[in-house]
Amino acid sequence: MSRVLLVFIDGIGIGRPDPSVNPMAGLDVLGNTLPPGWEPPVGGGRPDTLPELRREVPLPAGGIARSTDASLGMPGLPQSATGQTTLFTGINAAEQLGHHLYGYPGPTLRRILVEHSILKRARAMNLRAAFLNAYRPLFFELGEAIWDRPMSASSWNNRAAGLPFMTLDDVHGRRALYHDFTNQEPIEKGFGLPGWSPEEAGEVLAEAAGQHDLAIYEYFLTDRVGHTGDLARARSVVEPLDRFLVAAVKAANLTEQTIVVTSDHGNLDDMSRKTHTLNPVPTLVWGPDAAGLAERLPRLEDFAGALLDQVGVKGG
Repeated sequence: MSRVLLVFIDGIGIGRPDPSVNPMAGLDVLGNTLPPGWEPPVGGGRPDTLPELRREVPLPAGGIARSTDASLGMPGLPQSATGQTTLFTGINAAEQLGHHLYGYPGPTLRRILVEHSILKRARAMNLRAAFLNAYRPLFFELGEAIWDRPMSASSWNNRAAGLPFMTLDDVHGRRALYHDFTNQEPIEKGFGLPGWSPEEAGEVLAEAAGQHDLAIYEYFLTDRVGHTGDLARARSVVEPLDRFLVAAVKAANLTEQTIVVTSDHGNLDDMSRKTHTLNPVPTLVWGPDAAGLAERLPRLEDFAGALLDQVGVKGG
């Protein structure tokens, strides 16, 4: 049993070891590549076998890397709404709908999140749970009306648990991070936040997560840039992200805390296209019994139960 930090990175699959199309190739944490000859099923769906990841160097701090099937057993390209709902609940959302759903959860997926939220289930066991992403003032000014707008699965996950949403004041207090963890974007918009290097932001993440039994942090600029097909922009996103993750792992107390990094579908792993990919996603695990936990995570459907078990919610 340990505290758990789940770092969800939108839109990173496992690509080829070719830096001309895969901007993550060679990075310290995100540099996970497919072995020669392995191909996903044509048209999508479950692969017969999951590939062993190839890495140029071991993960820092004794981390374990594995591949995870993001297909949800459905044909077609995996998408954000169904992938994220599945990740945060353990319920195969695409199976419930009969297809993948892009973007934001609709009524059916919202009901799944409200009923099966991993944060809600942790809180029901009196555990300290938190979604560490900070929201801008407009979110709070709109009040309940905000939920009539398209909202992310992670936001619904937090709402289902009845947890407070983090504010920019929490960023100042190093209790939360903005989705642009360096704060450059909100600074440019006049919000007056401190500017952080990726290394300092990683330390803030480890510090903030260490105050909770189960914490989640989401990073989605990867998926945005993956849809542009702009390799240089993609590198400008993933290189600081990699430094951020290295710093978080090094700052965490890995004798007492588990860190899990994963994604919902491929995208940025192949910048020769502007759509999602059929590739599996990387799952990276650090902390107590990292290898044993990694073994339990071959599919997105497996995360909620395994992580709840890790924090002491048996049969989670």
